[in-house]
Amino acid sequence: MATVHDQFVGVADEVTYATGVAPTAFFEVVSEDITGVYERIESEAIRGPLLREDRFAPNPKGAEGSFEFEVLDKGFEFWLSHMFGAVDDTTVPGSHVATLDSVSGKSFSLQAARYASGSDTLIPFSYHGGKVPEWELTAEVDGILKANLTLDFAAEVINGSGVDALAVPAYPVGAQLLTFIGAEAVVDGIGFPVNSISLSGSNGLKVDRYAMRGGSSTAKREPKAEELQEITFELAGEFEDDAHAQRVAASLAAGATAAVTLSFDSPQGGTFEVALPVARFDEAPANIARAITEHTVTGKVLAPADGSEPITATYVPVV
Repeated sequence: MATVHDQFVGVADEVTYATGVAPTAFFEVVSEDITGVYERIESEAIRGPLLREDRFAPNPKGAEGSFEFEVLDKGFEFWLSHMFGAVDDTTVPGSHVATLDSVSGKSFSLQAARYASGSDTLIPFSYHGGKVPEWELTAEVDGILKANLTLDFAAEVINGSGVDALAVPAYPVGAQLLTFIGAEAVVDGIGFPVNSISLSGSNGLKVDRYAMRGGSSTAKREPKAEELQEITFELAGEFEDDAHAQRVAASLAAGATAAVTLSFDSPQGGTFEVALPVARFDEAPANIARAITEHTVTGKVLAPADGSEPITATYVPVV
């Protein structure tokens, strides 16, 4: 028999958008709230005081939700191409180097195994055509690096068979946490002792791509980029000097930017580093209070004028 503690999320890359595949990589869940979206098309015609039972049509609209998990020093590489777009796994052996690019042509299937208390079993909810429209990485003192992904899917299958049948999870062996103990933020080459870190990204996807296509009218087409990709950051620490405030107040655009590097490591040597060559500083308030003054710095990642990468995320898992 299963218990609530046996629930899991499993994923696998798809070859063709929205063509489901069985999960091959599994993740421990902090929270998950993916749900199918089922609309109804109702008649507006007048015939009696209530809508007739034969005057509406089901209108499935895929599924959506979020998935939050703790980043370990094994297995996180699966998500890099779906979050950032491009991943180089060959130039540096053992490393996965992600850079910003289109996520077109990249999709995944996800299975959420949910506990059914009436039968003490797990019931699989499978989702095809997975995309990551938005993502966030967060860490704070005494905490763990976490990823929170906003997800979009083309279809939901409840308690299915074949590739949608309940999987048997196999987690990375010997994986450890990336905690605040190995975390660091460096701004313009100088360490900024922070209490919390947040890095958020949006892939600018149009997710509601439906059209009148005969029998395929309710089948969602692959989400495509419609808006600019955007990456923002928030670093919170103590007010130690006025360097960040001066960047916000700078009268020249060049003075408002600086390179930012965020790094994390595990006790056994796994690492994750995010390099932002041109981070624009937009806010950095520091106000008097009956405590050590706090300093929360927020801004946006910009594309370098020389055409180099605006963000490079390097994940080196342990072997």
